[in-house]
Amino acid sequence: MAGHNVQEIALKGLSKKACERLIRQVLGKDLSADAMARVIEQSAGNALFLEELIRSLAEGKPDEQPETVLAMLQARIARLDSGARRAVRAAAVFGQTFWRDGVAAILGAASSHVDIEAPLGALLDAELVQEHASSRLANQKEYGFSPRPGP
Repeated sequence: MAGHNVQEIALKGLSKKACERLIRQVLGKDLSADAMARVIEQSAGNALFLEELIRSLAEGKPDEQPETVLAMLQARIARLDSGARRAVRAAAVFGQTFWRDGVAAILGAASSHVDIEAPLGALLDAELVQEHASSRLANQKEYGFSPRPGP
């Protein structure tokens, strides 16, 4: 964008209270507390995701992930190089939280000296995952899928 005066503005996600207000405005007061909490957690403050999750509830599909949200996430993953795509699939085997050496073992990197740092770095750069400050496993880097995926 040479020659253009570009200003980047980082927007924060919606607060829990803002999510609750929006859900109540659209769906009314009949939604259970459990369903409310699940939708807020799944949206992670992302207004577009929240809108799609509310739409899914309104259509009577509370347990289905909206295809639009899945398509957005799939498109973001598809833009990654093949090593990062393999790493995200391996990490997903563990669930929300995963460890560097676990991903390396699944990918066979532990025995073949494949570089696992580059694919994990790409996932961090894409804001699909974040490194946790501490780990539940000694001497292991712990990561988690980002609650609020970047662009």
